[in-house]
Amino acid sequence: RYEVIITSSFKNNAKLMRVFNRSGGLPTFKRYLQNFDSQFSVAHLKLDVSTSLPASINAETSPPDNYIITIIFNGNNLERPDLSIARTLIHEMIHAEIFRKMLSEIRHPSLDNITLTDIINMRDNFPGLADYYVRWLNNLTPGLTSTSAQHQMMAEHYRIIIRNALSEYDNSVPSDIIDALSWV
Repeated sequence: RYEVIITSSFKNNAKLMRVFNRSGGLPTFKRYLQNFDSQFSVAHLKLDVSTSLPASINAETSPPDNYIITIIFNGNNLERPDLSIARTLIHEMIHAEIFRKMLSEIRHPSLDNITLTDIINMRDNFPGLADYYVRWLNNLTPGLTSTSAQHQMMAEHYRIIIRNALSEYDNSVPSDIIDALSWV
């Protein structure tokens, strides 16, 4: 069984808990949660909520710190349909999964001191991830962050996963709406 650290502020938010509990039993969400199985994973997943995030951010996933990858939901941006929050959850879980993969390769409690050599060395086990990071971090233009590589990779390779997760969450929503949501 997977283990996720859920803070009291997250637990006390009925909407977030409802979306998390519903999505956690669905195949796509479950597969990503299982990657943080407490017996086998190199990282722990922590879910939190804060009202201090900028209004433009629904949630953010922090790079690992002491083997903990934290997803913080913006408590000010929860007046949205559950499906929209589920979309945010799967999007952030993909960020967490990417960080988990990186952590498994560098075998260090954080990614603070990750080098280009570390990224290049990921090619054997995670060639696509290494490719995106090498391309995006070597050509990082002002205003872009390390998650820009992740967003490019999501757009090209993870949208179907997001689409599948949202379809599982609510199969009554037309596919064109699900497809549009997967691009958000």
